[in-house]
Amino acid sequence: KIFLLVHHNPMKHGLQGLNDSLTVLREFNINYRVWLGPYSGAHEMRQKLILLNGLVTSLDDWIVVANSDEFQSYGEYSIPQHLAAADAVGATYVWGILRDRLSYDGTLQPLRSDVPIHEQYPWDCAVVGAASTGPTRKVAAYKAFLRTDQEDRSVISPHEAPLYYGAGGLAKDGWQEDGEDDGDLYHLTPYSQYPHRYVTQENALVPKWGVTAAPANVLTFHFKWLASAVQKLRDRLAHHRGSSVRGLLARASQYRETKRVLAALDAGSVPRLDVRAFACRWGSQRPAPRARLALTQREAGGTLVGGLQAVPEADEVGEEEGARHLRYLEARR
Repeated sequence: KIFLLVHHNPMKHGLQGLNDSLTVLREFNINYRVWLGPYSGAHEMRQKLILLNGLVTSLDDWIVVANSDEFQSYGEYSIPQHLAAADAVGATYVWGILRDRLSYDGTLQPLRSDVPIHEQYPWDCAVVGAASTGPTRKVAAYKAFLRTDQEDRSVISPHEAPLYYGAGGLAKDGWQEDGEDDGDLYHLTPYSQYPHRYVTQENALVPKWGVTAAPANVLTFHFKWLASAVQKLRDRLAHHRGSSVRGLLARASQYRETKRVLAALDAGSVPRLDVRAFACRWGSQRPAPRARLALTQREAGGTLVGGLQAVPEADEVGEEEGARHLRYLEARR
């Protein structure tokens, strides 16, 4: 199944953009759920938990999670093959290593429909982590008996779940604004419904559901740095700034992260990120399957599981082409 949670705030945006988005989803037979109203992290978490409860048919299934601006690379194998290999070694979730894609000269450009997206944004860079203190990885897939935090940055363990999803628990991460109360969300999680099936100190002697990372990560290409990114960052900065002492303290890390990224953008008429500053590598097209697997192994680290072996080949052509483009950009400055 492919399912997308779509948020739309009618008080800030018209319906045309929403209608266009839903038309595309219907054309590709993608299921969706529309959430209308102002954004808040607590409301988003409630929507996600309700959505997952309705979608999951077996708690032994895998849930693959990606934002609409992310492309995951599982190498030359299909997602089911990769996850079956993770199953074979008892892993219950998979990390995705975030890599930002930038345009040829680093400018934040509008997305075009006539050119493949990997060619529009050929640089594979490490913007997050270099320009900010943000995470360089997120959860890419997890077993259906687990749940993640609000931004999929980590899996919530069974002993953390009552506090994290309980009443008031979300406020510590700055998800709740003053006067906002989504109540106790713990009852919407499998941790609440099947407490005796998890590995805990009390259940340690009986085979149970565990929280174990797969030994191989996947690459998650992030197509975030478009022309619309600056306004989104400014909106996020205003949201994280907060108005109360509780909210300001809770959102301090998100505020600092967003502010650093905005500071990294040039102050010119066209916002730009310097491709020389973020450990960029060239990849003008979507990598071929064998090169994609080698890239996954080299960048993400670890050993592919369940008999899936990395291809020991270097992307020398991409390295040489990237160096040539960097020299050209340097000469233009």
